[in-house]
Amino acid sequence: MVTICYILRNNADKVIDEVEKKDPLEYLHGGAQLIPGLETALTGLRAGDRKKVTVQPEHAYGHPDSDLEFEVSKEAFPEDMKIEEGMTFENPALSEDELMLFTVKSIKNGSVVLDGNHPLSGQVLHFTVDILSVRDPDPEDLMLLEPNDGPETVH
Repeated sequence: MVTICYILRNNADKVIDEVEKKDPLEYLHGGAQLIPGLETALTGLRAGDRKKVTVQPEHAYGHPDSDLEFEVSKEAFPEDMKIEEGMTFENPALSEDELMLFTVKSIKNGSVVLDGNHPLSGQVLHFTVDILSVRDPDPEDLMLLEPNDGPETVH
């Protein structure tokens, strides 16, 4: 189990996410709980280490998929819902356990163009990560893994 804090910037050096020491992120290394490029870059680090990591889209949220952009009628939304460009909302996806995030890309006449790509797809991500602690996982921590996954320890 690894506890981290980080600052995430885009190519324009704009902070797009931050996890501070007062409310750190704990994850099971090897449990696929981070984007692959970041998790790989953190392998082998110890508590107290700081690392700058650049993650390309193919090792983060992928490249935008045009099949995930589509147009729907405004009538598909509840009448009382105020739809604005740039807004995001969750909608059930393929199963009850899975939700998909949609962003309103544009509104024209009687239709709304939705984008189901992750908001960070296609972006190069720049992390500055501080490793706060590393410990062996407890049995409860291992329950977070998918059935056939196994933990990978950070030494």
